Amino acid sequence: MRCSSVLFALLASSTAFGQASNGSFVRDGVKLYYTSEGSGKPLILLAGGPGMEPDYLKPAEEKLKSWRRCVLLEQRGTGRSQIQLKSSAFQVRQYVEDLEAMRKALKLRKLDLFGHSWGGMLAMAYAAAYPHHVGKLILCSSGGPDAAFMPTFEDNIGMRLTAEDMAEEKKWSSPDEMKKNRQAAADEALRAIVPGYFFDRSKALAFRKASKDLPKLINVGVNELVFDRTNLGRYNSAPGLRKLHCKTLIIQGKQDPVDESTGYQIHGAIHRSRLELLDRCGHFPWIEAPGKFWPEIHAFLTR
Repeated sequence: MRCSSVLFALLASSTAFGQASNGSFVRDGVKLYYTSEGSGKPLILLAGGPGMEPDYLKPAEEKLKSWRRCVLLEQRGTGRSQIQLKSSAFQVRQYVEDLEAMRKALKLRKLDLFGHSWGGMLAMAYAAAYPHHVGKLILCSSGGPDAAFMPTFEDNIGMRLTAEDMAEEKKWSSPDEMKKNRQAAADEALRAIVPGYFFDRSKALAFRKASKDLPKLINVGVNELVFDRTNLGRYNSAPGLRKLHCKTLIIQGKQDPVDESTGYQIHGAIHRSRLELLDRCGHFPWIEAPGKFWPEIHAFLTR
């Protein structure tokens, strides 16, 4: 496939996919927004980051809405769900309670969850806290049930970067650039290391180029608060996951910077789980391995 056509398939602004219905709910004085597309039983989509703007999941949503009603949550601090940046508002338990409030607002007995990267970690945290309120669980390129995966994850990204990538990341992370425009600098620093998330560098560069159409890539303040060392130290879903009996699909690339041992760790913790590892694929399997990824997702959702 030629690069120009790949760009549209990889990432596009939400307007390219037609009109979605909008909704919102309030928890503890915080107004949280979501969009909904498709029909049938709801499937809640949880973006990564933490703090990634959810629009990057739109191409995946476009496929998923063929089978389910997709509800894309704008997590606290992203999209229209803006709140004051303070540590107490961005602990994992706050995100978990947001999901429970969403379940009640949508009048659902159970939530079916599709979580990518950090979104998978959030899905597991919710499932551990509310095991009887989860129907099906898709953990796509998910981080681990605790924070032990992080050093290896960061090393795996770094080892794939060229000298040019690292110089670009260093430039945008410099105090001078952050002082000029912290948010813009953070977005560019993240774009610089995007190739570290992919198996195929050409697809990484196409994703990086297309992401410039987004007004914001990640809310840097949210990311720093959630991944604060104290917050991560409290994050451990593993004990709760051992009580979980919902059907779970764990799917990730064999070349994901989240290494295979993390997938096996999650698989070992969740009784009714299945682990699928995709060849020649990194952190975004719907981009790098759609021919293998989508049949697995479809079978899991419809069987």
